[in-house]
Formats: sequence, C-alpha cells, structure tokens
Amino acid sequence: MKISILLLTGALLAGCATTNAEPAATSSPVRLVAADAHGAVLMDAGAEAFTGVDRSGKVVWTDKQAYTQDAEPRCTGSCPDTTFFAARPHPATPAGFREVTAAGSTEHPLSAQVPAQAVLTARSASDAVLVTGDPELWVLRTDGTVLRLPVGTADLAWVEDSAGTTAIALPRDPEAANGRLLRFRRDELGWRAVGDPIPSSGAWDGCLGGPGGLNMITGPGASVLTDTGRAELHTDLPRAAECVAGHRSGVVLRRTMDGVGAHRTAVRGVDVQGRQTWSRDYPARVTVAVNPEGTLVAVVQGTVLELFGATGNRLDRRAGVLAARFTPDGELVTVGADHRIGRDTPGSR
Repeated sequence: MKISILLLTGALLAGCATTNAEPAATSSPVRLVAADAHGAVLMDAGAEAFTGVDRSGKVVWTDKQAYTQDAEPRCTGSCPDTTFFAARPHPATPAGFREVTAAGSTEHPLSAQVPAQAVLTARSASDAVLVTGDPELWVLRTDGTVLRLPVGTADLAWVEDSAGTTAIALPRDPEAANGRLLRFRRDELGWRAVGDPIPSSGAWDGCLGGPGGLNMITGPGASVLTDTGRAELHTDLPRAAECVAGHRSGVVLRRTMDGVGAHRTAVRGVDVQGRQTWSRDYPARVTVAVNPEGTLVAVVQGTVLELFGATGNRLDRRAGVLAARFTPDGELVTVGADHRIGRDTPGSR
C-alpha cells in the first residue's frame, strides 16, 4: 500500500502556537490531530513523531521530520494520508511541498511563476492558497486560473470547517493595520472567494461550524461571524483566546497560568448566536472537541474524558483517555492510556 504525505513549506495552519497564543493546549504526550472514517493522525511528543494509523488502529507510517519542523497536518483525501504544513526553513527556500511515500521522499517546489512566500493550504500544486511577498493572497484553481487578493500581511491564519468546504483567512496580528478577513468556499475547481472582506481588528484565529452555522473569530475582539459582518460574542470571559465550533453550538476557551506554573482553563459553551449557555472551569490544561452538528462537546483533562451535551449537561465520563476528536461524520475517536484507538458514535440528549 502506498502511503502519501505531502509536506508543504509555508505558514502554519490555524490553531498552532503564535505570539498571541495563551499557554499550551495540553500536557498529554499524545494528541489526535486529524481523524476521519478511514484512519487518524497522532502527534506523539514522547516519540517526537507523527504517526498515521488506519481505522483498526494499526500504525501505517511514522514521520519524525514533520515533528521537528513543528508542522501542522491535514489529511489528504482520507486519513491517515496527510498533508503537513511547516514554516519555511529560510526565506530563500522556495515554497513547495515534500511528498513522502513508502519508496522515499520527493521535493516539489512550486513553479517559479508563483512567487509564494507561504503556503496556507493545498490539495495539489494546482489547488492551493498562497501568500506572496507583495503581499497578495493567490488562490490557484485546477482550471489554471489564479485569483489574486490584496492582503496587508503575509502572516495569515487559514481556518476551515470540519468538512473542508468553507474557510476564512485573517491576519494573526489583532492590531494589523487595515486587517481584513476573507471568506472562501470550495467548488469543483477548488477554493473561491465569497462575500466582501470584513475588518479583522482584534482577532487572531477562528473556528467554523459551516454554512449557516456557528462561525467565530478569537482574540481580544472575539466575535461571531454573520453573513454581513461581525456580531458580539456574549460570554463572561475577559478574552476568548480559542474556539471550537459545530453547526449548532460551540465553545470558547481562555487559558491562564499563575506565578507558580499552575494552569487553569475556562470553557464556555455558546449557541449559534454566540450567547453563553454553560460554563466549566478546570484547574489544569484541557483539550476540547465539538462534533460537526454542535450537539456534543468532549473535554479531556489528564486521562479523563467528559462528554457534554450542547447545554452543558454531562452525558458520560470515561477514565483512561489521553485524547479525543470527532470525525467529519460525527464519530468520536479516542486514544487510550495504552495508546489504543477507540471509536464510537455517542448519542446526545
């Protein structure tokens, strides 16, 4: 079986550490960074490697280079085949991708006709979103057309919904002068811009629940995205630094650390209008996942998984879980303390 990994040199995907980020998301040595019905991708800090597993949990590839480059993964086609995005090692290095198979690896720099400074996302060399040095955002489509959009900075966050059908791009600097948020949807030729740009001031990242669902941006000016612009996010947090969204609801988080290194995580549930519906505070770092419908929230603290409904009612509690993530089909994938992969489709009520 041929396992293909695309490693694109460019900007990191949204959700990775930035200068605006609060304390690290998890102390677990294992993170589930991608999952679907066919397999999953794990980041193992102990092994200093990414690992791809099939649906049964069998390891089918391991990649240390992506780990050392602080790369962010996205499954290519279906998991565990993966695209890794990594920071460019040097400004003189041409943007492109490295394809790794069982037979070895091959470097694929982008054409010299494409003056890319960073690659935000790509499914192939002709289906990609790039940032040039001007800076401009270039959207390469499979029919050979290139959509060029002016942006104020090359340091952009790229955020997609769980289905990979809608996306936003925005500056990672919440104080970027004339910062603009751009919206995109996919069609048969790739990504295309939709709607008018809106100001991105006060935001550095976001999360998308899909068309007609809960879509948010995070940062000092965290907001709900509407069809026409931004609406106020109503929570009791002084700052919503992170978010995870499903279609009907989601969560926002704030992480803090005191002078002796004790971590706390504030988790707030919000409805599709961005109104707070429930709250939990944890004396630790936790990871959070929301199913695509926005009816279930999984919180992992240490080795304990708690499963909540959309209104904060606890539905389940499981010990011996290191990590959890929902697939685009709503299946809950977990990594046990023994590193075994579990799968089930929990009900909501």
